[in-house]
Amino acid sequence: MKVVFTRDAAEPALNTVIRSMKRKTDIAILGDVLLAAYNDRLVISATDFDRRIDVAVAAEVVEAGEICIEGKTLANAIKRWPEGEKVKIETEDSGARCKVTCGRSRFRVGALPADDFPVLDLGPIDVAFALPGADLARHLGLCLPHVSDDTIRYYLTGVAVGENSQGELVFVATNGHTLARVAVDMPEDAGGLELRIIPEATVVELARIAGAVKGDDVEIEFSTSAVRVRAADTVYLSKLIDGEFPDYERIIPTDFAASLTTSAKGLAAAVDRAAVVLKGEATGIALEIGANVGGDILAVTAKLGDAEAESETDATYDGPPRRVGLNADYLRTILAPIGGAEAILSLQADNAGAVVVTSDALPRVTQVIMPVRLP
Repeated sequence: MKVVFTRDAAEPALNTVIRSMKRKTDIAILGDVLLAAYNDRLVISATDFDRRIDVAVAAEVVEAGEICIEGKTLANAIKRWPEGEKVKIETEDSGARCKVTCGRSRFRVGALPADDFPVLDLGPIDVAFALPGADLARHLGLCLPHVSDDTIRYYLTGVAVGENSQGELVFVATNGHTLARVAVDMPEDAGGLELRIIPEATVVELARIAGAVKGDDVEIEFSTSAVRVRAADTVYLSKLIDGEFPDYERIIPTDFAASLTTSAKGLAAAVDRAAVVLKGEATGIALEIGANVGGDILAVTAKLGDAEAESETDATYDGPPRRVGLNADYLRTILAPIGGAEAILSLQADNAGAVVVTSDALPRVTQVIMPVRLP
């Protein structure tokens, strides 16, 4: 194999590939990148057995071929070489070594045959569709903070994607304390997609890759066991989580006794002010309205031992006096994507019922937070 390409094109491609597969491993081949030179392209690939990423850059292919070399060594060298220079990679000793040259610098490293690189198979595709990259990045980003890290309930450690009972395409994540559901119009050819759970690590990379292409379409292909995403010069393949996602529609209440409307930014600030007495030892805060405060004033209170704090913010409320306990950290997470817009908190008759949070700033996005018991 002999291939020539620009240092400036290779550096971001290598960084993307290596960052995507940063899991520590003692298996040598998983620290390598696969370099495949053909059809005026150099495709750089990495894998961790469960995921694989391929990033293509333009290249002059003098002699087509494939080889595996240590990824970080190549990335560190290219990072230190001058911008605008050309890089040449060629195999030596019948493929046992690689020589990498840039200007007046060069190094040689051992190489492994491409056949040693693990194969990750998508399997038969049963659903394929496209979404604008910026939209996919947004949907996944809204769900990510609600993904669970509980490996016992492994089926919650990802974002579920599929068709809901209204015929919409939904993205859902829950950790058992909060939930986020994003609903969008069903793309052409995506109908009938049963819930598939994409692992958190994959979701993080897919959101980054999709966001980079902005308004351009991203192609998404599902099999029963894997997902593949194509975005510009990048292809990302990942196994799915083999498990059954809970019936999220049953978790989201639809019958409410009252609603509370307030500035998300103002409420988040009030939570921060009240939570100063918690000192990281507790996270429970109370939302109080209509009782000891005026109907258009929301009081956020917190107490830890003899210390207590209260902060007020404006609100509109249409129900009886209430005191609802919530986890301050979870509430901040839910309010963050709403920004400076108004948040609508829909409350059930029972203070032990889940609170649903929506906003006109996030149409078709539903977030749920479970209450906590307060002293």
